[in-house]
Amino acid sequence: MASAVTKLATLTPSGTSTTTFSGISGSYDDLKIIGSVKGDWTSGWGSAVTAFYIQFNGDTATNYLHLTNDQTGTTVGAVGQNSWSSYYLYAVASSFGSNTGWGHFEMYLPGYKVTTAEKRIQGIAGYTQGTNESQSNNGHGSWFSTAAITDILFGLNYGDYVAGSTFTLYGITNS
Repeated sequence: MASAVTKLATLTPSGTSTTTFSGISGSYDDLKIIGSVKGDWTSGWGSAVTAFYIQFNGDTATNYLHLTNDQTGTTVGAVGQNSWSSYYLYAVASSFGSNTGWGHFEMYLPGYKVTTAEKRIQGIAGYTQGTNESQSNNGHGSWFSTAAITDILFGLNYGDYVAGSTFTLYGITNS
């Protein structure tokens, strides 16, 4: 159980497709990131516009794995990928049509500073797309590196973040 949670930084991207926490301190045991996101993509619905990708320390090689269980309306499914160039979290509402919905997420990065083991990622998310679609999902993944995490990039494949999008980083001390 965490004995201290410290807010480290908040990002508020707008008009850009990427945002990054840089120079993350190694003073904590774990990291948590909580946010609300929406993109300006207007060309249609679909999973291509409902996710953002995450990369650690500028690593764009195929060193990531993710598995996500999801629910859209009354349908359930799962998506899993080995050897990707990033980790994906399905949490972005698009600006298609008159969508007023937002995506919300929470990520947990246990042992982010450990240099003797690969990193693990846990995430939960959900978003709404107007009145005809909402999705909730949970997932986990790996970054196949023993490097301490010092930088975390969040990027959109399509479009840019809109004003009001936020990413807040917390450091957790477990002693």
